Amino acid sequence: FRTNASRYDKYDRKGPKVFAGEYAAHAKHDPNSWEAALSEAAFMTGLERNADVVTMTSYAPLLCKEGHHNWNPNMIYFDNANITLTPSYHTQRLFSVNNGDSYVETQIAVDATLKNRVAASVVKDSKTGQAYLKVVNALPSTVELDVAGIDFGSQLSVDGFYGKPGDKAVKHFDAANAPKLQGSTLSLPPYSVSAIKVVVK
Repeated sequence: FRTNASRYDKYDRKGPKVFAGEYAAHAKHDPNSWEAALSEAAFMTGLERNADVVTMTSYAPLLCKEGHHNWNPNMIYFDNANITLTPSYHTQRLFSVNNGDSYVETQIAVDATLKNRVAASVVKDSKTGQAYLKVVNALPSTVELDVAGIDFGSQLSVDGFYGKPGDKAVKHFDAANAPKLQGSTLSLPPYSVSAIKVVVK
């Protein structure tokens, strides 16, 4: 999934539109892990970037009753009394509530040595005027990105998660683990996905 984040960048703009249906990732022998959710998030930055051709997407399978698995992964598990939301659910929701209807070109340059491990996209909601920067760091160390040219407003407003690759639950950012902005450098925590409110004219 990480290597397919750029899958549609060179897609024929005059060709048929794409419905990316029933997509899901899992690490080998480790379904529904945080690493799988991070990989899906990196892929989704490419979907946002190419929404002119990828007009619909669908995560699947969506629901699975515990003890009745036909396959893994699934997004939501349930039994007669409980619901378990996977890391993939939280990542999908993060993208869905921080979305837009247009893609914003940016000057964020990801170093070639980080390719397939760090991904970013910016979208804007034309109705509200709000824009969102999505950034994924699928590396075990902090990554610093040059975000010169992006206006973060008066205060960095971040939603997102971090964790370890094999985690089955997400950890919300707290003050110690959230991305940090120093001048034009944005520091991304290890194994994290972030949605940051930004200002786009």
